Amino acid sequence: MKKSILYASLGILILSISLIGCNDQKASSRSQEPSKPYPYNSEDVEFVNNLAGIKLAGTFTTPKDNDNSPAVILVSGSGQHDRNSDRLGHKTFLVLSDFLTRNGISVLRYDDRGVGKSEGKFEAATTFDFAQDAESAIAFLKTRKEIDKNRIGVIGLSEGAIVAQIVAARYENVDFVVMLAGIGVKMFDTWNRGQTKIMASMGMDSQNIEIVMQQRQQIFKSITNLSNKDSLRIELEKIFREGIKLFEESPIPKGMTEDQYVEAELAIWGSPWMINLMQYDPGPFLEKINCPVLALNGEKDVQVLPEENLKGIRVSLQKGGNNHVTIEELPGINHIFQQCTTGLPDEYEKIEQTFSPVAMEKIANWILSVER
Repeated sequence: MKKSILYASLGILILSISLIGCNDQKASSRSQEPSKPYPYNSEDVEFVNNLAGIKLAGTFTTPKDNDNSPAVILVSGSGQHDRNSDRLGHKTFLVLSDFLTRNGISVLRYDDRGVGKSEGKFEAATTFDFAQDAESAIAFLKTRKEIDKNRIGVIGLSEGAIVAQIVAARYENVDFVVMLAGIGVKMFDTWNRGQTKIMASMGMDSQNIEIVMQQRQQIFKSITNLSNKDSLRIELEKIFREGIKLFEESPIPKGMTEDQYVEAELAIWGSPWMINLMQYDPGPFLEKINCPVLALNGEKDVQVLPEENLKGIRVSLQKGGNNHVTIEELPGINHIFQQCTTGLPDEYEKIEQTFSPVAMEKIANWILSVER
């Protein structure tokens, strides 16, 4: 077994690319990146999350000669992202916002809290805090004269799709939702099934996969039942130290001590963000969404498996009485909406394409078709 596979099994490497948490920026540009001057208006803006007491910064693009366009906010996935969602040499949100604005849709994309020009502490935030930021972005759009205030929506990618679910469920000013690589079953189940597929695809044997999954179950039980921070830390540390002994080959990376390894795991699994995210159940939120919904997942997505999650999204929306739903599994598309070969995360950086034109066209056409 490759040692890198075994390191990933306990979370350090796999977590770094989980959902779309990569933030390794490259200087080189990709062929889909737009060049100035743009054939539309582009303005740097600021808006305030009054509840959190922080100012967020972003870019607002609007079609020229159109003061009644639909508008969307873009919400990024896991990890620290700037307004362009710049990682692994791809500027996903720059490419998507450019396409949408060229096709008559206004777009607000913004730096995550604590990233770029946005205030706040990213490390202390949970998914629900990010939802609060998104609600503030929608409130900002309501003040803009360039748009149709009856057609304001949210586009969320990966964890951003979870944010979109939360916002649409509790904020009546959302007129439509686009969920990209969104979940429809409990987050812990989605996580485990996706990571199991990734580890198997990387060549990990079934015995070691089973060890990892048993450890994950212990972790989940602990973060669910132990609300005291100190007690949780003690229990998690015990799980990680005992887990090391279960493998024939040590999972500790070269140059790292056991204490350093355990601290790295504690930083991941003991964080408020992870504890909150692993306990998230999309069902109750999806059932409360009344506006039109477009849910797109890639057929080759190995992080959020498409069949079970799209089925879960459909069932929960219908249970809540929402029949304004369009759901599609896109052939050959991976977790970050590239046309791909394997769908594995190590392929993301190697692919020249940043965002599938087929997917972008579906998104734009659907938004433009949404009735007021």
